[in-house]
Amino acid sequence: MIDVRNLTKCYREGDASLRALDRVSFRVGKGEFVAIIGSSGSGKSTLMNLLGCLDVPTDGEYRLDGVRVSGIPRAKLCAMRNRKIGFVFQGFHLIPRMTALENVELPMKYAGIPKEERVELARDALREVGLDSRMHHRPMQLSGGQQQRVAVARAIVLSPPLILADEPTGNLDRESSLAVMDLLRRQHTRGATVLVITHDREIASHAVRVLTIENGKLTSDNFNMG
Repeated sequence: MIDVRNLTKCYREGDASLRALDRVSFRVGKGEFVAIIGSSGSGKSTLMNLLGCLDVPTDGEYRLDGVRVSGIPRAKLCAMRNRKIGFVFQGFHLIPRMTALENVELPMKYAGIPKEERVELARDALREVGLDSRMHHRPMQLSGGQQQRVAVARAIVLSPPLILADEPTGNLDRESSLAVMDLLRRQHTRGATVLVITHDREIASHAVRVLTIENGKLTSDNFNMG
């Protein structure tokens, strides 16, 4: 599903060049559940943006589901991202004026799915995350845990083969964090490839495989034993 080779990302800071990622290489097979762990400033969020096709590398190669991402025209890249990847962010990224149902519908609207089908799929996704009775509530009427479950519903509504979750429990209490991780694990058991970016080793322990990023470099790649 994911194949990165010598992935490098540099930023300019005045006359200096900051290397946020330094020749990172790894592969993730279809159906894997992987955590990428690192402290603040380690480069893990930069890596997330590259894997999610939200940014482009300075050097190196990235293949998503066998397709070389570099050089794809913007419109085609957006379409591939919408079809292949479901995103879950720490900050939820819900639109305040929209209900939970409307927020989950949004990616399907961009995909050109008819309204009636969008509503049915969004309802099913919200039921999947246990929000049957909150479909018509706006984000400010929901708890943080409920907002993140709406975000998970939005990520899974089109059954993408890849789910990228960037610090998905960072704003949640322990109970809500475990509930969100349980939802992601459920998607994994159904065949999705799940990548969780986190600084929290307890959250990383839910994954089958853990990659560690330090100072822009991949320093370890281990399987959780039990």
